[in-house]
Amino acid sequence: FLGVYHPAARYDRPLSWPRQVLGWLALLIFVLSFSPQPIIGG
Repeated sequence: FLGVYHPAARYDRPLSWPRQVLGWLALLIFVLSFSPQPIIGG
């Protein structure tokens, strides 16, 4: 079920530059959403 092998992608072509930018932006937002120190309210 969770094996290493899987079938090849049907449309194996590189991403266009707008999708690459969107991917990098999503990764950046994901990384920046974590704080190194917890925020304690009160």
